[in-house]
Amino acid sequence: MPLACAGDADCVQSRARAFARAAGLDRRAEWAFAIVASELATNVVKYGAPGTLTLRHRAGPPAALELEAADSGPGFADLDLALRDGVSEGVDVAMLGAHSPRRRGLGLGLGAVRRLSDELTIQPRLGGGSLVVARVLLRAPRDE
Repeated sequence: MPLACAGDADCVQSRARAFARAAGLDRRAEWAFAIVASELATNVVKYGAPGTLTLRHRAGPPAALELEAADSGPGFADLDLALRDGVSEGVDVAMLGAHSPRRRGLGLGLGAVRRLSDELTIQPRLGGGSLVVARVLLRAPRDE
């Protein structure tokens, strides 16, 4: 799905939940997948629009749901810093205050994307921008 403005990112979470539900994720995993999708889409719009977010079901092995976010931004000046919780565009948002105009989305950032994903790959794109791929492995339901 194309991502160029905040309105584009707003619809991502519900679409991702429906996608995860159709793939058979339990409710908790469904919400985690939706949070990852929302964070990736918000990042594309804030820092690298235009871009895209693609949802895929990979047959595997191992079977997984995959989110691929591609943007046109400048890339990550400091990827380690960007992966920390509470960091936005290389700035610690706690220092900006709760009402800062820079605080949008869920406020969890790439740190949450890393925690909620089984696999995360971040790489620069040829010609500019970044490509972020997050995978959530599909596990067999547990016997209860």
